Amino acid sequence: MKMVFDTNVIVSALLWTGIPHELLVMAKKGEISLAMSFDMLVELEEVLGREKFQHRIKAINTTIEELISSIKLIVKFYTVLEKIEGICLDIDDDMFLECAIASNSKYILSGDMHLLSLGSFRDIQILRPRDFYDNILK
Repeated sequence: MKMVFDTNVIVSALLWTGIPHELLVMAKKGEISLAMSFDMLVELEEVLGREKFQHRIKAINTTIEELISSIKLIVKFYTVLEKIEGICLDIDDDMFLECAIASNSKYILSGDMHLLSLGSFRDIQILRPRDFYDNILK
């Protein structure tokens, strides 16, 4: 089962316990497949570098570099071939749709209302991690 996590879901999975983290562990075990684009990786590095996450990164005794290295081992990278513009209210969210299309993913997991408000796009379901976990996995 292939899917895309938006940046906030990845950050949550890397820095805290909970459903996103459990899904990341499943991906690490090969039980699910995570897709990522290079634009998404750039955004992830930028977000992890924000001041508000520095205390948590130190608290779990890791570095941004280690977090990025760990995610690179788990995800499969896809080159975006089709640009999507103007579908999401926040144009920065279009990259998740692009990655899902490039990877032929069936799901995008997000907590972002701009993405969630779409519900689906080209047969790609857009769900909160909890909804995916409770309704799709179980």
